[in-house]
Amino acid sequence: MADAPGVNTPAHVVLNLLVVGRGRGEAWKPILLGALLPDLPILLMYVVERGLLGTPEVVIWQERYFAEGWQLFVDLFNSLPLLFVAWAGARFRGAVFLEILFLSMAVHAGGDFLTHPDDAHRHFLPLSEWRFRSPLSYWDPAHHGRFFMVAELAMLLLGSLWLVARGDRAVRRLAVGTLAISALFVAFALVVWAPLAEP
Repeated sequence: MADAPGVNTPAHVVLNLLVVGRGRGEAWKPILLGALLPDLPILLMYVVERGLLGTPEVVIWQERYFAEGWQLFVDLFNSLPLLFVAWAGARFRGAVFLEILFLSMAVHAGGDFLTHPDDAHRHFLPLSEWRFRSPLSYWDPAHHGRFFMVAELAMLLLGSLWLVARGDRAVRRLAVGTLAISALFVAFALVVWAPLAEP
């Protein structure tokens, strides 16, 4: 299976709130949006392929995800040079919301850079087609995925608890909501995706 958004997407939300927002609540909206946007093309691909075209799960994640059109769409949202240019433009114009949004997207892309082997993005488009194939995967057992999933769930839980304890009202609600969505993702993955990994 390829880069299916799952627990990983809510984990980006919590991590970005901790790293970019440092637990402060005033910037939670652009941080949340920036944590979600890099995975939006994958979600749209899934909705089109599964919901509209009826493509089987195994075909989506072993074939359609790797189609050049979908790959380009995903990679543009994860391009560090494009995010840097957008961030610099927002900073130059004093557009604080956009500045934080693009910074949050870059933090998400950086996390993906370190945890994607065979499903790696082209993080340096349009400057390079190169993909860093990490030795670590957030899901693939062949690349320490089981360990990483446990570590990610622990970070998600501990980070959310920290945000609930230290954040303002909006951040506390967001942390609790993120945990609830994560539980739904886990249930979905166990029912729909786990059987695909069985030999």
